[in-house]
Amino acid sequence: DKPFFLACGFVRPHVPLVAPAKYFNLYDRDAMVAPVVPANDLEDVPGIIRGYKRNSSTYGVTPELHKGLLEAYYASISYMDAQAGRVLDALDKLGLAENTIVVFTSDHGYLLGEHHKFQKQHLFEESTRVPFIVSVPWMKGQHGKATRHITELVDLYPTLAGLAGLKAPDVLQGQTLLPLLRNPASKAWKKNVAFTISRSGGESIRTHDWRYTQWGFGKSGTELYDLKNDPGEFNNLARKPKYS
Repeated sequence: DKPFFLACGFVRPHVPLVAPAKYFNLYDRDAMVAPVVPANDLEDVPGIIRGYKRNSSTYGVTPELHKGLLEAYYASISYMDAQAGRVLDALDKLGLAENTIVVFTSDHGYLLGEHHKFQKQHLFEESTRVPFIVSVPWMKGQHGKATRHITELVDLYPTLAGLAGLKAPDVLQGQTLLPLLRNPASKAWKKNVAFTISRSGGESIRTHDWRYTQWGFGKSGTELYDLKNDPGEFNNLARKPKYS
C-alpha cells in the first residue's frame, strides 16, 4: 500500500551455464549454429585486447563443445525468463500490474564465439549492446513498440524519476526517455551517440553508422568500424590513411 522500488538481479545467463534439465530440453544441441568468423578477424585488433578471452588462447572450444555451449546459454536464458515471469505474475496477483513500471535490461552483452571470443570485456557490438525494455502500463498506446533511436542505460535514472514524479538531480548525464515512450519515432530525441567503457581499459563510442574504440586512452591502440558496410566489425579502419 506504499510506493516501492524492487531491483531483481538474475545471475543467469552467466557462467557456469547451469539450468534445470527441462530448459535444456527446449533446445536441440545438434541444431545449434556457431557464428561464422573470418580466421584472421583479430589480426587488426590492438594487441592489448587481441588475446584476451580468445578461444585459441583461453577456452579451447571445439565445434562440438560450441554446440553444447550455445545450448546451455539458451537454456540459461529460458531459465531466467521463467524467474522474470514469476515476478510479473506476482504483480498481477497482487493487483499491482496496472500501476507499476517494469524495466528489463542487463549490465553487458555476451560474446558467444563472435570474433573468436567469449563472454565480455571486449567492446564489440555483441558485448556492448543490451536489452532495454521499459513498460509503463498507463501509456498503453505505445506498448510493444520499438525505437531505432540510440539510448543508453544512463537514461534510466532520469526516466524513472520523471515517471514517478520526482525531480532528477541536475548533474545526471542521462536524458529522460519520456519522449520516446510517448512516440518511439519522436524527432525531439537528439541523442545520437552511445558510450561504453570496459574495465580492461577501453572506451567505445557508437553512432548509428560507426563505432570508435580506444584502449589506454588511445596509447594502446584504436579501432574504427563502418557499421553500415561492415556490421560484423571485421575490418578495423583506424590505421587506414583515409581515416587516421
